[in-house]
Amino acid sequence: MKAKKYIWVILGALSLVFNWLFGVFPSLYEAIYFRGIFQIIRTIYDYTLGWIPFPMVYILFFIVVQIIYKFIQFRGFRTATGLVQKIWSILLPLFSLAGAVIFFFYFLWGFNYKQEHLSNYLKLPEITADTTELYAESIFYLEKLERLRGVISQDTIPLSFDHMDDDLESEIRHNLEWVLRDWDIPTTGRVRVRELYPKGILLRISTAGVYIPFVFEGHIDAGLHPIQYPFTMAHEMSHGYGLADEGTCNFTGFVACMASDDPFVQYSASMSIWRYMANNLRIGSPRLYKNMMKQISPNVRVDLIAVMDEMDKYPDIMPKVRDAVYDTYLKSHGVAGGLSNYSKVVEMTIAWKKSDRDSGLIEKIYSDQNSRYE
Repeated sequence: MKAKKYIWVILGALSLVFNWLFGVFPSLYEAIYFRGIFQIIRTIYDYTLGWIPFPMVYILFFIVVQIIYKFIQFRGFRTATGLVQKIWSILLPLFSLAGAVIFFFYFLWGFNYKQEHLSNYLKLPEITADTTELYAESIFYLEKLERLRGVISQDTIPLSFDHMDDDLESEIRHNLEWVLRDWDIPTTGRVRVRELYPKGILLRISTAGVYIPFVFEGHIDAGLHPIQYPFTMAHEMSHGYGLADEGTCNFTGFVACMASDDPFVQYSASMSIWRYMANNLRIGSPRLYKNMMKQISPNVRVDLIAVMDEMDKYPDIMPKVRDAVYDTYLKSHGVAGGLSNYSKVVEMTIAWKKSDRDSGLIEKIYSDQNSRYE
């Protein structure tokens, strides 16, 4: 019976041991966890609780409140005798709670941080884009944005939810699964990405979306501009299929959106990748950046301003604290560069373009074909 008191501490410790082991022997992670245990968990959830018509995170919130309420009663403290026993009666529940969080985090999803980087898995060439190449790519996507915008709408009114598919989640899932299967990455289940209310709950901590392993679902802030929906949804859905690296999920989200035949979905991805490129160019060459910004068409500029105006409605709360905490979290799980890892999508996209992989889809993107390659 005494051992039962320490079960969560033991399971938490074992999770850390297995996390280390999977890092040393990645083939074990791949065979046992990613292509085994994780796929089973994914399937069980997606075809049971995944059908619930509202975000499970709301239920998780009430469960956490109940756990905290139960903990602060300090029942063990009241009955313990002696100073040591009273201190231990407080510490053990804390250790148990920490152990439970660690165990469920890793068992349900966190071991995926030991995954081989997608660039290596796809054998993409190693590249370092100079500012000249970055400028050329930025101009290409500006021109693509202008062409796509003309297909969607030719007026100067910012795009809205009226231009978005009513069943966007299914569209994104279909394309993402198609891309991942082509890369021999399992897509068991049907990952959900939910809108999270109240609006701004994520944007106020500089986050457009989040995947929460404890409820197996991705979430996007309901305060996002509609143009941001497809790309953000594809990013969070990528996490749901077991991809942990942020730059990787930006890349898979981009490719999945560009594989779509919906110009609005392509527009969302093109604008997102352009914004990453523009930011990198601004840092690398302010002169080229200023020259590029002069070439934004009026219709695209209207949409960019609309996106920024929507984001400005939800100013950050303690942005430096958030950045420090999240940067530390990412680095502690082996995500190179921490927060800067998000912008790795730029190098991955250029490397993918230069690779021999997915030539049909790359041709579609760069020649504006409208049909998906077979």
